[in-house]
Amino acid sequence: MRGENYLNEVKHIENSALHYIVNLKVQKYRDIFDNLDNSPLKTRNINKNIQLYLKDSFASFPSKNSIGITFHITGEERDKLKEEAIILALKRYCLVRIKAKESNMKSSNIDTVIYVLISILLLTIGFDLETKFNKSILLNTILEGVNIGGWIFLWEAISMLFFKSKDVSNEIQKLHWILKSNINFTYESLSRRNQQHD
Repeated sequence: MRGENYLNEVKHIENSALHYIVNLKVQKYRDIFDNLDNSPLKTRNINKNIQLYLKDSFASFPSKNSIGITFHITGEERDKLKEEAIILALKRYCLVRIKAKESNMKSSNIDTVIYVLISILLLTIGFDLETKFNKSILLNTILEGVNIGGWIFLWEAISMLFFKSKDVSNEIQKLHWILKSNINFTYESLSRRNQQHD
């Protein structure tokens, strides 16, 4: 089975009161990895489609439940080293993404503070201009521009603080769940599969 078509073979998500399992059915071990990545197996990236599928699946799970991932391999016999390489690659992917998201959140928090300060500065300038000078068409235009700019920066700060930061925080949480999930492998016997085709 080609790696990009693996989603057609994805099994349903089984769930019970306390446990969720994401089932992924692939033919070969290589289908789990990025087919454009030629690095050694131990350092190879996980297939982008699998990354997105896991992210979407984990987004639908309640945080209180434990979660597992099961890869169903249909076209190869068990290879312990490849299993370990897949687990390592998945963990590494999570750690790299968590680090990147945390860096983005830190940068976003700095931007939020800067936007608040700019907003306060612009609104203060606008208030001072309004109280100290006689109004004219030119002054009214300047005041309007300064006040609009102040409110735009304030809204952007609020948006980053309450919406964007929350989204990034949720993504980090889901990545931690994937990182802590129990990863298993099951295999369809090649001999049994060959008998079925005879």
